[in-house]
Amino acid sequence: MKVQLSKSAAQLIEVVKSGNIPTDFAIGGTLAPDEARAFYSLVIDQSEFLKKISTLYGKKLTIPIKVTSLGSRVMVRVAEGSEPTSGQKAQSSQEGKNMLLLPMQIFYDLPFQAIEDNMDDPQFESKIANELAILFGNELLDLGTNGTDDDYTDSAWVELNKGWVHLAKNASNSAKVNTNGDTDLLVSLKKLVAAMPNKFKGPQAEVILSPADVETYLHLIGAKTGGVQYLISGAVDTYLGKKISVNPFLTAGTYLYGNPKDLVMGLNLGIKKYRNVNTRKRCIEYTYDISADFELARDRAITIAWDQGA
Repeated sequence: MKVQLSKSAAQLIEVVKSGNIPTDFAIGGTLAPDEARAFYSLVIDQSEFLKKISTLYGKKLTIPIKVTSLGSRVMVRVAEGSEPTSGQKAQSSQEGKNMLLLPMQIFYDLPFQAIEDNMDDPQFESKIANELAILFGNELLDLGTNGTDDDYTDSAWVELNKGWVHLAKNASNSAKVNTNGDTDLLVSLKKLVAAMPNKFKGPQAEVILSPADVETYLHLIGAKTGGVQYLISGAVDTYLGKKISVNPFLTAGTYLYGNPKDLVMGLNLGIKKYRNVNTRKRCIEYTYDISADFELARDRAITIAWDQGA
């Protein structure tokens, strides 16, 4: 049975087999907004954690974040026939920030040999797309977690942009917990949750841990009386009723608590994509040029704990 290939996949094979480069093979330019959204959707779908956070899209390099709050204890009693005073009316307030999206590029080479080895695989093109999506998703989540600056000093990868951990550590009104001296993860988690203002301890707030700290948590629970039964039943994905969420790029010993929706990623819809053939290197060269930023929607709604020293 003849394998049915898409036009672009057939072009890849034609380049490798004959050396002929179709006139429409080399591409370059800005994706249409709907194409950019489709690409980002594919990227986000590859990451369980990215699906939890807030993602904002924009056609410009600045994206506003607006969070509306109605406050609390706003109920009053007004006699029938009377108008509420201005002080008795619930007032909405907005917390606003502007995200400044900064440019970043990924350069990806697809060797001719990889194409030759997969000529009969009709899914090869979609596998390439998924591989790129996983790469992009990992890069964005890693940077969104561990970025320390945005000036790219000495081409340091962590200085492509500031991530949520750095932002939480440096926000003036986010709760910060020092775990120095803690010998038990459960002690640190207790302090982490206790530091959060009560108004943000809703059912959407989650304890965010690294994979290593999740393993430690499971060992601690398993070592307690009856703990093995909890491990067997799988009922250990919460701490004091708070859902535990795993961020694969979070450093062990650093813990976050809050609604993942308060972790924001901004993406520009003006993705630039280029594809060229490099016959000397025997590969297809892909270039993706995107702009992104990371921010906390509400500083007060994210609590962070780490070892800050004595």
